[in-house]
Amino acid sequence: MVSVSEASVLSDDAPLPFLGAAAMTYLQAHSYDTSSILHIAAGYQNALSVNDFALGLSSKGLPIAEAHYIWGIIAQKSQNSTSL
Repeated sequence: MVSVSEASVLSDDAPLPFLGAAAMTYLQAHSYDTSSILHIAAGYQNALSVNDFALGLSSKGLPIAEAHYIWGIIAQKSQNSTSL
């Protein structure tokens, strides 16, 4: 299982933000846990650019190329909606 965070106090039953169908399908298919998805959502909301997003999550263990890909699939959803 992929884990972006080291030790999390978040439970796996925490409500997840909807990042778009493509992003959610990708993250679930790659076994991202609730904590990781919440970190990705927060990173996306707080990042000023794709590089900011990728560097922030790479410090938690996510490969930079994968962070760029995830940003892209979340951005597809965000083009059609104003909120996560």
